Amino acid sequence: MSSTAMSSKQYLAAAHRAGLSRAMVQTFAQIGYQPQPKQLKFHALCGRMDGNEVGYGGARGGGKTAATFAQAIVFALRYPGIKILFLRKIGVAGKNSLDDLRKRFLGRVRHKYNQTSGLIVLSNGSRIENGYFSKPGDIDRYQGIEYGLIII
Repeated sequence: MSSTAMSSKQYLAAAHRAGLSRAMVQTFAQIGYQPQPKQLKFHALCGRMDGNEVGYGGARGGGKTAATFAQAIVFALRYPGIKILFLRKIGVAGKNSLDDLRKRFLGRVRHKYNQTSGLIVLSNGSRIENGYFSKPGDIDRYQGIEYGLIII
């Protein structure tokens, strides 16, 4: 255990203080994810979402991608059939990142994965789609498509 890692007891106490629901903590346990303190704040905001945007920024290596993908899984499991767009600035990096996260977090969750498109389909019909943009006009390819959650 690194000096920054929390014990299970510390983590559960911190998750409770942050306001994470029992269901969210259970989903994180199911996928083998233990958020760090800044990630806990992000997840607590997402747990209280009412259709608004939630922003999560910071330096590289701060765990933003892992946190947002873990949150996508929470939504995908909670809302069967939801369509989620995981949008990255660079297509190949996004697809590789999504595949790494899929292997890390979905090992115990039934799903199908299309390596070519980067599409993940959970057994409940929820979809996590890989998307990318390199210039503002690239966003037009997603116009008119309904997503329940978009991660940029």
